Amino acid sequence: MLLRSPKDAAAGAGAAAAGVVTVVLVALLFAPQVVANNNGVIPLPIYGYGRFPCTKEVDGCLKPDQSKCDAIAAGFECVQQKNSTYFFCGIAGAACPSGVCDGGQCVNGKCVGGLGDPVSPDGHCMSLLGLGTDHLCGGEWASCALPIRQYELQPLNDQYNQLCVSNFCSRGANGVNQCREFVTQEGGDCTFDPERACANGLVPTYNQETHQFTCEKPPPPPSPPPPSYPSHRVRVRARRKHDSRCPPSYTACPLGDSYECIDILNNLEQCGGCNADDGGVDCTTLRGVAGVGCVAGRCEIWTCEDGYDFVSPSGICVPRTT
Repeated sequence: MLLRSPKDAAAGAGAAAAGVVTVVLVALLFAPQVVANNNGVIPLPIYGYGRFPCTKEVDGCLKPDQSKCDAIAAGFECVQQKNSTYFFCGIAGAACPSGVCDGGQCVNGKCVGGLGDPVSPDGHCMSLLGLGTDHLCGGEWASCALPIRQYELQPLNDQYNQLCVSNFCSRGANGVNQCREFVTQEGGDCTFDPERACANGLVPTYNQETHQFTCEKPPPPPSPPPPSYPSHRVRVRARRKHDSRCPPSYTACPLGDSYECIDILNNLEQCGGCNADDGGVDCTTLRGVAGVGCVAGRCEIWTCEDGYDFVSPSGICVPRTT
């Protein structure tokens, strides 16, 4: 909410004006924010923690548009967010001669309580920022939810992340959005958010015994083909001979003393190769999979069985932990 200084709040006229401002703010929060350019009016993406964007484009450059803030409340200053190219009304660093800020506090004529700012136990952060256990706005374990409908139209992960000093808003299994640190150490527990918590090239790996996820190095690439021993060369020559009798894009796969032509790029039971020794996978045997296809020689999981969740970085279905 907008905060005014005690001096202004004490004035009767100021209190009445604050009520009008609150009504105006509610209407604005649920209205789409736009910015005009040479091609007309386009949606303005939200790149920051402020609720009231005041950015305009001039000759390809982003500039402040004070008129947007003036239309909301007198003394509501349009300023650039630190470490950003976008402008918002009443965020940290804005002047507050009339005590008006987008949440936070007006201290010594300036709005405070921005991302990463230290706050006393009885202080306040900007409206969309939570207070972390480290007493920083957007710090560790701070809430990073966006309950306003207009924000739900934006790419959620990117928007939530901007409310955290760590740039990582974890949307854990408990449904509570909280600022967390990325897991950067191999073997680190990432069960709280396996799809997004791993960093530094690590990938989530599920432990069947502990039912936990840890961040591990990705598996090594497939081993090179076996050396060309005489028996191997014989098989290769036989394969090439049979391949010449198969239609284009088909592979001659052994079948007893004969062979059959298989499209290993799309065959569900021989996906990527004739058999396991050849790099092939039977996609129908993958654990927890309800819907699967063979695409370009790789099993592509579409749906998981009930009680299983899909983990996108690993491309597998794993038992649900909750």
